[in-house]
Amino acid sequence: MLFLYDSFTDANGTLVVNHDPDVGGAWTNLGYDHLGNSRSALTIQNNRATNRSNLYVNQAVPPSNEYEIVAPFQVPASTLVNQNSSSTIALLLARFSSSGAYGDVEGYVAGYIGELYWGRTWSIGKFQGGVLTELQRGNDAAGKYSIQDSIHERHVRFEVTDAVKRLYVDDILVAETTDNSITQVGQAGASNGQYTDSGILSITATGEGEPEPETFDPEDLTVTQVGADVLLEWPAPEMVGATHVDVFRKAGTDMTPHVPGGGA
Repeated sequence: MLFLYDSFTDANGTLVVNHDPDVGGAWTNLGYDHLGNSRSALTIQNNRATNRSNLYVNQAVPPSNEYEIVAPFQVPASTLVNQNSSSTIALLLARFSSSGAYGDVEGYVAGYIGELYWGRTWSIGKFQGGVLTELQRGNDAAGKYSIQDSIHERHVRFEVTDAVKRLYVDDILVAETTDNSITQVGQAGASNGQYTDSGILSITATGEGEPEPETFDPEDLTVTQVGADVLLEWPAPEMVGATHVDVFRKAGTDMTPHVPGGGA
């Protein structure tokens, strides 16, 4: 099931938090990067999300806690300064908290994190208890899958299941871990990292199953006398495309729903 897709198609200069994705919910700027520092806002420029950015999560609800996030990241030549960058360039977030202070959020992160010297390569980590911990370092510390090479676009895929978390770069498995200490459904998200001239070209998230159905809260029910009829009214689930549901009961008859003025 597709629950998030954003091509970042919008006017140049549009803040991602003010932009509607093709599929999914609103974007939330958590207000800090992966190290807890306040960075810039993701901004759309030439149909990509760019800037030296904070962490962002999308408020779309995944169908379960097992899902896959895919994003091509553009890495222009001006960022290719050496064989092992000491800055973060591309991050994907899964099972991530929808809000909260840096020390309170939980979730998995996968991408190229240079500042923590995790081999300065592609890695999988987690935020938990106010600490960002490396779970698995990529198997390509200075090899052909390093972000620093002649190809200026990286296709990044992060698969999250209870059994295993896998990070692929250009369809090559570079890191995996069996850690499952964070089981919340959470949100999917991303960060452009620490370069202003790189960018997220799009993001897609899919999962198995269907979202939990919306439940009826009796407190939302209103009862109104309409002539000889009784109107029962409550908000409709968003998925039906209506604002509310009306059911009329004609006085003195059985409970068969009908249109006022019509037959029982």
